Amino acid sequence: MASLPPVFGIGQLGYDKRFSSCTWDPTHPKSRAYSLLLSAVVYPVSLIIISVCYSVIFVKIRSQTRKIGTAAEPAVSVTESSGMDSGRANVRPSGLQQSISRRHVQVTRNMFLVVLLFVACLTPYAASLMLTNSSEFIVYGAQILLANSCVNPIIYGTRHPDFKVIMKYVVRCRLRDVPDKTMLCKKLLRNETS
Repeated sequence: MASLPPVFGIGQLGYDKRFSSCTWDPTHPKSRAYSLLLSAVVYPVSLIIISVCYSVIFVKIRSQTRKIGTAAEPAVSVTESSGMDSGRANVRPSGLQQSISRRHVQVTRNMFLVVLLFVACLTPYAASLMLTNSSEFIVYGAQILLANSCVNPIIYGTRHPDFKVIMKYVVRCRLRDVPDKTMLCKKLLRNETS
């Protein structure tokens, strides 16, 4: 998206001597229009794309959770009051349903955290592009933006149960020892139901 405006004559990609970086040429007559366009278009479009993608993931996880939850047989007990049958049944979720529910909450929290950190990392850069005379702030905003690429693997590697298992092998450079996918799924399922 950032390389499209120069195609239409708005700004020009090039070497910025101030920061010794290949970004866009600040001497171009439409350089200011280019930075405003980046902040007005790239920020909202990126935010919309990530929000839609994570919303679709959330809906899919929720749908799968419901399918699994209805397939599992719940434990049913009849509630009695004063020795008489009240006719109501208390449905207690099974261990599998509770595990799925906990997992659903954990994945939802992780998704929310990813989106929140994306917004936190992108906002300073977008704000610096809108401000005039903010050339120093642009550098710091860009560094914070680039930090988002480092944050996501940390979130998934430390908080997501499936990635946690694999990350142990990756960190120790033991990729050959990563268990077979079917064995890993069985192990994860065993851990969740116990």
